[in-house]
Amino acid sequence: MAHNHHNKLIKDKMPMMISCDEATYLISKNQHRNLGFIKWIQLKVHLLMCVYCRRYEKQIRYINKVIHKLKLSPDNEISNYQLNSKQKENLQNEINKAS
Repeated sequence: MAHNHHNKLIKDKMPMMISCDEATYLISKNQHRNLGFIKWIQLKVHLLMCVYCRRYEKQIRYINKVIHKLKLSPDNEISNYQLNSKQKENLQNEINKAS
């Protein structure tokens, strides 16, 4: 509910501003391919104003970093990979810091 209210406040103050839904889509898309210049600027402006989307972007970056490390693991067996208790604790701490 607070997120929707926040999104409406942003759109009311800046009609050219993208919505949080569009921002999260662009954040995800930007992880895999470059955005066009206009979309990139719109996303950056939105991120300057929106704490929720900044948090989402930080979480997505962290998840992608972990996945990349798993892909580079020597056995390259992601599907059979099990986190040990220390790794689980570290992951939970990083998620909590990102929230």
